[in-house]
Amino acid sequence: MGTHSLVWDEALKLNGQDPDFHRRDLYDSITAGAYPKWDLGVQLIPVEDEDKLPFDILDCTKYVPEEMYPVKNIGTMELNRNVTDYFAETEQVAFCTTHIVPGIDYSNDPMLQARNFSYLDTQLSRVGRNFRQLPINKPVCPYMNLLRDGQMVSDYVALSQ
Repeated sequence: MGTHSLVWDEALKLNGQDPDFHRRDLYDSITAGAYPKWDLGVQLIPVEDEDKLPFDILDCTKYVPEEMYPVKNIGTMELNRNVTDYFAETEQVAFCTTHIVPGIDYSNDPMLQARNFSYLDTQLSRVGRNFRQLPINKPVCPYMNLLRDGQMVSDYVALSQ
């Protein structure tokens, strides 16, 4: 447990003998109460500064220096439990860049636009058309999507209510 690394030769040997080493190490750490944590931060760049920069901020090969726009910590992400149902909580999870909070919009980032198309298409073919209704992919707050019938429908709002 804790932060540790392997040198290249050790990593090759360990991967050949035990390819699940890192997964088991994470699982064991969480079970022991040593929850891994990461600081979550953002760099906020005012719209009016976009054209003043010497590079295109939407170019994914560029790095925005922290001296210009410092990272603002907005929270901490912590893995504080292991999954109880591997299939339902891991195999059916659908990470999708189109899942955003209502009221905000997408940037013009070409990579994000490609991911918005690609990830949705991937989840539709991998998990199914109603992947958003599976418990692992549903929002924490309740909402009504008015979907009913079809493949893998697990809940719906009756239109006659």
